[in-house]
Amino acid sequence: MKYRIKELCKEKDITLEELAKAINTSQSSISRIITGNGNPTMETLKKIADALKVKLSEKKFCLPHR
Repeated sequence: MKYRIKELCKEKDITLEELAKAINTSQSSISRIITGNGNPTMETLKKIADALKVKLSEKKFCLPHR
């Protein structure tokens, strides 16, 4: 599944580095999740969503399946 983390960061004016620090992970981990090469836990996704002030259940957090 792909997530709209990069787009949401732009909307919220948050860098990937700031997001990584906010959830106590590395920027490379965030980048892997964005590119679909990471396998984030639900806990990590919840932390990201909380940091971006969105809910995991919101459609704008996930990209549609193709």
